[in-house]
Amino acid sequence: MAAGLTMQGLGTGAMVLLPEDGGLLLLLLASGVIGFGHVLTVVSFITTMTSGLRDDEQGVAGGLSQLPQFLGAIGTAGLAAIVTARTNALSTTTSPALATLGGLHAATLTAGIVCLAGAVLAVVFLRRQTAETIRDTAA
Repeated sequence: MAAGLTMQGLGTGAMVLLPEDGGLLLLLLASGVIGFGHVLTVVSFITTMTSGLRDDEQGVAGGLSQLPQFLGAIGTAGLAAIVTARTNALSTTTSPALATLGGLHAATLTAGIVCLAGAVLAVVFLRRQTAETIRDTAA
């Protein structure tokens, strides 16, 4: 999970490097890293959430695992607010295109930092199962 969040965070943060004109190669590479990191994160998250549960508990856990996806709309709204605030702040000193780009850069940097913070939290709070803990769980 931490590896996926790290990839997603670095890819998202790399969007800050996109120029006003061009940058298609960087956009495609960063988007690929973001997508792969996201898929890796989602798969490991659901596996972590449902591992060790009885079969009759799997459905409830699977349903609950979708909750962060729905709450993601709150994050999207927050990032849109960052874009708007930064764009408005820059609009008095630069062109509309550069102001919008600055707003987008601020939001993508924020999203990247949030992903990297999630990776740190995953490393700190998720414990690895050892053969001993697996044996104890099975008993």
